[in-house]
Amino acid sequence: MNPLLQYIQTFHQLGHEASAAVDGSFQELVLPKNDLLLTEGKTCRQLYFLCQGAARGYYTLDGKEITHWFAFENDFVTSLHSFITGEPAVENIQLLEGSILLSISKDALTQLLNQYHEIERVVRMAYEKYYIRLEERFVNFHFK
Repeated sequence: MNPLLQYIQTFHQLGHEASAAVDGSFQELVLPKNDLLLTEGKTCRQLYFLCQGAARGYYTLDGKEITHWFAFENDFVTSLHSFITGEPAVENIQLLEGSILLSISKDALTQLLNQYHEIERVVRMAYEKYYIRLEERFVNFHFK
């Protein structure tokens, strides 16, 4: 079974039709270490699911790279602000090792969300998980 569908089933069971739609909408990518999924100034139009490998998000400030997040197997990877707003990204996303990812465009994801409300629920749950991780990083950085 597709690793993304296995992951989704750990917190929500999709029906057969929605599962088939998800499976048919994501494209598998096999990319080498140090490949950049996104560079600052470009608009992020893809959402990735990391099946195997690791990635980091980083900013460049005064010529230095400042890493602000890591992603590992079974994590979604994107520049969420750019992906949602369509504005250019202020970060870079780099693969830290050879990776296998599943990729979907913003337009294809929107089409899935409009057609299958149970997929919309899964994406809401993924956004909630992202928000909680973001808040935890914020609290740890500022108060601990």
